[in-house]
Amino acid sequence: MAAPRGFRVALNSDITHRKGICCSNLAELKKKICVKFSTITENFDKLTIFSEDGTEIDDDEYFMSLPAQSFLVVRTSSDNLKSKFEAESPQNIFDHLLTLLRWSGGVDTVYQEVLQLMQEDFETKWIQMKNSVESSKLDTTHLSRKDEDPAWFKDLSTNAKTKEEFMFKNCQARIRGYLAKAESQMKEAKDLKASESDILAEIVSNFKSNLKENKYHGTYFSRAADSSSRICDSTGLFSCEGKYNVDKCHYIDKHSINPYQSQESRILFSTWNLDHVVERSRAVVPSLVKAVKSKKKNKDINMEYFYNLLFTRTNLKLVHIVCHDKQEHSEKTCDNKMYFC
Repeated sequence: MAAPRGFRVALNSDITHRKGICCSNLAELKKKICVKFSTITENFDKLTIFSEDGTEIDDDEYFMSLPAQSFLVVRTSSDNLKSKFEAESPQNIFDHLLTLLRWSGGVDTVYQEVLQLMQEDFETKWIQMKNSVESSKLDTTHLSRKDEDPAWFKDLSTNAKTKEEFMFKNCQARIRGYLAKAESQMKEAKDLKASESDILAEIVSNFKSNLKENKYHGTYFSRAADSSSRICDSTGLFSCEGKYNVDKCHYIDKHSINPYQSQESRILFSTWNLDHVVERSRAVVPSLVKAVKSKKKNKDINMEYFYNLLFTRTNLKLVHIVCHDKQEHSEKTCDNKMYFC
């Protein structure tokens, strides 16, 4: 059993009220949260835990990678995350968005609220927020180490010593999330035979092995990575690649950001998405389950094909929040000729 570690924990409904909890695994953490916070009335397994950067923590493997004394946010099923946008000044627009992003945990209701905020007179608000980022501090983009630019690391619970290392881990967390959601969806598939469940478990195991070998593709966000494996340029500048069904972003002059520049730009970058062109939940995972159910004895599942769709740039586009189309990508489907090998 892993040695116990201490964490700082707060409820999403009251971030300022924090308690220290010592635990060895995720289940123990959730049980102790229910004891420490008397306002929680639901069962511990209904709690959702997020790291400070909004990454959902849903397995022990990722939980064990967190440094001791990390700040964790707890969301219960009864949380009401909605808030009203009332301020008008550019700085208040930016502060409102940052507040949502810091403590929402990335849940869909808050994502939709941010999207609505941005779509109402989007151009003006985005320019205001971008100007706020660019004018708020001296440009420290070129700095890398934590001791050189401590302000960039402010309020982060991370053992990363450089911006590049943090961004690498940040991207890894996103890819881990795709794996966790795909695995969960496979387990929820209906009418599976025992042999089919075994094949899916083998596929997930294969995915995990490949992801570990590829370091969960953390290079996508690291400006220190080779140019062929990163999305940004050598300075850390990212440009939106446009909606799933277009070749380039229609706002190309406005949809760019360098999260290495400042704390504010790092936080604002968390609104950008790695969007599955062929959708993970609506197309890729259902197609994989379908392939397993229809597999003949003399055929093997083309795991590389599905791996690439789920986790690689073959099917992932980096998009600004406004270019992240949440509607069904109905014209983008899996190629059934690629199911088997």
